[in-house]
Amino acid sequence: MNDLVITFPSSNHAIAAEYICKSAGMEMELIPTPREISSNCGFSLLIYRNDPKKIRQILEKEDIPFAKIFIIQQPNGEKYYEEIN
Repeated sequence: MNDLVITFPSSNHAIAAEYICKSAGMEMELIPTPREISSNCGFSLLIYRNDPKKIRQILEKEDIPFAKIFIIQQPNGEKYYEEIN
């Protein structure tokens, strides 16, 4: 499992998703959106060691819109974000 960053259309959606993910027992935190991936909403969720399919299912079930899901890759110590579908 990988660390994930999820972007949202608004800060309100990010905060709602934070509440849902915490309720589901996920290890995560609300972070400023990395500029490398978006300049829209100021907040994203950083979710530690989780399955993107599980996250997607939870957010869709709770009807919380999200923009994109990224897997954090760190080959050779360089961090980059790989968008997944």
